[in-house]
Amino acid sequence: MKKTVVFLFFVLFTYPLFSQISKSDSTVRVTAYWILHEKHTYTVTEENNKIKNDIDTIDNEKYTYKIDVEILDTVANSYTIQWILHDFKLINASNAGMKDLYQLLENSRIVFSTTRKGQFKEILNWNELQQKYKTGIDLLRSKYASSPEMTALLNESENQYHANEKTESSIAKLINQFYAFHGGKYKLGKELSKPVKLPNRFGEKPFDGVLTVQLDDIDAANNYSIIRSWQTANAGQMTDFKKQQQRNSADDKNIEQRQDQSNIYPVEYETRIASQIHGATGWVIYSTQTTEISVDNTLEIEDTIIELQ
Repeated sequence: MKKTVVFLFFVLFTYPLFSQISKSDSTVRVTAYWILHEKHTYTVTEENNKIKNDIDTIDNEKYTYKIDVEILDTVANSYTIQWILHDFKLINASNAGMKDLYQLLENSRIVFSTTRKGQFKEILNWNELQQKYKTGIDLLRSKYASSPEMTALLNESENQYHANEKTESSIAKLINQFYAFHGGKYKLGKELSKPVKLPNRFGEKPFDGVLTVQLDDIDAANNYSIIRSWQTANAGQMTDFKKQQQRNSADDKNIEQRQDQSNIYPVEYETRIASQIHGATGWVIYSTQTTEISVDNTLEIEDTIIELQ
């Protein structure tokens, strides 16, 4: 409650008194009205779980960190924004080396641009981030040279920062969550759906998907709204891709592949976002994102919470 009161006090004496919430027709516009050098701090909590056969948790990982957000520039058609990531704390992990891996992002500076309405455009200092992460990864390779498990984890993490992963890295996903609903107009209870292309983490053809958005709640008295979205990938395409991977792996190992692959579990992928957004300014107050990936009877659940301090 304290953080909300402080934020509302700041808004009351800084912004003009208006709202993008229309009670007359139960609609909300999410547009950015941000001030040059305005600053806010958020706490992020990320938790990843792997569950086998619906009941057995085989891996759990949880950590928190803070983001200092500052509006660096405001021009006619865009904003330039800076995020500083800091104060990483590992709460739980099956691999002790994860603490070192997360520390690579300590004091990372991310500079990116949005449209004037607040829609995310691109990361501007990507090369700087790549170099910082690569330098840290190289140091950890020496430290964990005798650990095959950690070496594999470092390779996987480094792949996220290749040039072609600029829009698919964990950092870009976090930014996309934060600004997921900016630039849109939503009507209470009405679902809006559109086809989308979802990235293939193996760098091949993206999967077809469907994105649905809905304005879930309006609180005109406190000047905020809650908007939700859910995004699902084409399960048939993902399952076919999994089967093709299995056949390719068998060919690489010169193993005879059985033609019958009917015993392969369907691959499912869904991401859900819910955000509480301030009506007058477009600042996010609270946001949660859950991604569920089901492969080979193993469910991976990734939860990310962003909370204004």
